[in-house]
Amino acid sequence: MFNLEWSVTFVFQYTNAMNNLEEFCKLELIDGIVHAKYADDVYVELPTAKAIVKERRRIANNQPHSVLVTGGPISISPEARKFALSDESNALIKAWAIITEENLLKLTFFKLLFFTQNRKHKMRFFKDSESGLNWLKNQEKEWAV
Repeated sequence: MFNLEWSVTFVFQYTNAMNNLEEFCKLELIDGIVHAKYADDVYVELPTAKAIVKERRRIANNQPHSVLVTGGPISISPEARKFALSDESNALIKAWAIITEENLLKLTFFKLLFFTQNRKHKMRFFKDSESGLNWLKNQEKEWAV
């Protein structure tokens, strides 16, 4: 059943999230790779997660792309987590390189990977951006062959 109050609230939250996106995540396209730098200690809800995906796709010209993730740590609502794991959210992703030295964050992502074995993209963790970026560039070379 359609809930007008919830719909109006979601549209407002989504619009607000688009306007304040850089408070959560700064996205740049550099040499064909999306760089996603998350702010420290933010709480990402569904409207923000959707806004991040929309902006990521926009800057990648709605083409398949790889993502280098830095920053954080972040917390994410159950609804936003479900969306982040969805086919809708990951449709254009070729690979993720996640930069972190935090074992807890690695464990959290490992749990996500465990529950999403059917994903269509690669994901690896790195301690520094240079290693992650080099891996993504090597993946791009392999896909070009």
